[in-house]
Amino acid sequence: LQQPPGWVLGLPGGQLVDQHGVRSEAADFEFSPAVRAVAANYIDGVVAWLGAVQYYRVGLSENGETYYPDTSDNGWWAFGPAQQVAADLPSGVGASPLPGWVPGYSIWKGIAVTRRQVTAWYRWYFGALVNAHAWEMATFRAAGFTGRLELVMPGMGTLPAVYNQRLSEDLAPNPVIDSLSLM
Repeated sequence: LQQPPGWVLGLPGGQLVDQHGVRSEAADFEFSPAVRAVAANYIDGVVAWLGAVQYYRVGLSENGETYYPDTSDNGWWAFGPAQQVAADLPSGVGASPLPGWVPGYSIWKGIAVTRRQVTAWYRWYFGALVNAHAWEMATFRAAGFTGRLELVMPGMGTLPAVYNQRLSEDLAPNPVIDSLSLM
């Protein structure tokens, strides 16, 4: 799934969009029901064709791991139209709790953002990623696969100090903290 054909990326909402309008080179499994639908058909076919196998590695990034695609310039893949207005999102994924707010800015709609709002936004963003991976695993099960699913998670995770520092800075870029990685 990490190397979809061009026609998948060309689907409505087929690619993630960052706050600068840059489109990802990976398919939008997090926010696009259209991408999930064609991927489910593909998974059904793979499971039927391969039959019993020991395991499937699951992960949706360009490396087949559990994270959003890499970005440049502190990009956040949450700015397609569907995410901002809750139009045609997958089950369990709602619209942005701060439509139009860009991480790193301390103002939203003319008012200072609160730590609670920033935390809610980040939980929504990360929750969409978790939802996509839960969908992927459920899709393998629905296709009849009963073996092991190996969820590949890169890095060492997020250190609580890094998480709290980034939230206190409204998720703004921080070269020292970013080297430790939030995701």
